[in-house]
Amino acid sequence: MNSITGNELERAFEYCRKLTYQHAKNFYFSFIFLPPELRSAIYTVYAFCRIADDIADDDTISAGEKQKQFIEFDRKFDDCFEGRKTEGEMFAALQFVIKKYGLSRGNLYDIVIGVRMDLVKTHYDTFDELNEYCFKVAGRVAFVCVELFVSPEYRSKKLDIYCEKLGLALQLTNILRDIKEDSLRGRRYIPLEWLEKFHLEKDYENYIKNCDIDKLQDFMQFINKYISDVYSLCDEYINPNQKKYLFTLEIIKNIYYSLFCKMRKDGFGFLLKKRVSLSFTTKLWIALKTYIKCKLL
Repeated sequence: MNSITGNELERAFEYCRKLTYQHAKNFYFSFIFLPPELRSAIYTVYAFCRIADDIADDDTISAGEKQKQFIEFDRKFDDCFEGRKTEGEMFAALQFVIKKYGLSRGNLYDIVIGVRMDLVKTHYDTFDELNEYCFKVAGRVAFVCVELFVSPEYRSKKLDIYCEKLGLALQLTNILRDIKEDSLRGRRYIPLEWLEKFHLEKDYENYIKNCDIDKLQDFMQFINKYISDVYSLCDEYINPNQKKYLFTLEIIKNIYYSLFCKMRKDGFGFLLKKRVSLSFTTKLWIALKTYIKCKLL
């Protein structure tokens, strides 16, 4: 394995921390109660996801250029596992974290596969297609967190389901929050089969772009109930001992659930307003309350 000096590793971790703070305020609050080494590790995982996602979402470059950047990304990713000298601060930190915590190639690279789906797919026909996307871009992140935070003796098949359901809940919340922005970019993550239930398949895009709230009320009630049910399912697949170690994921879940509740309370009115968010104080309070509750279980 390629060695890295203490100063180089410190700079690499600081780069990942800054990237997380700048772009992931919701996630950042969930990391504050971790020990320093684990905090650096999860910043690195976030930076890995963020850099891959930024390539896919960069509207200033062509699809061909994105493919070239992903080929280079893949090469550097392989270097991390093959013990070759890495390029870039994020990959230097990632190589160290992979070795220290034994992170699996499959979980990490599934995230990249999910992100790359955005290069070839802009509309979803079935929930199964959407579920696969959510599992890769969000559920697999939860699996990586389990590798970081939970000893093998506390892992279980039920915990795997928890990771899947949590990833689905978080990603559906993101999709709901960004539904208008995505529509303006020519993207529709909402499955066509869901729209067909409410006879919206022909007019959905216009209703979203024109914020025709009255036409969307029944559909909104359906998707709100669906997301709420997925959040409820998460609690069925995690036990108190696991929550003690996965308080980070529980904080993320509760912050996103509060964000979802804020949108749900507003009906579809948030489409007419600026992007929905929670205040610094609210997120800090949720993080503190969740951390204490998990540790007292």
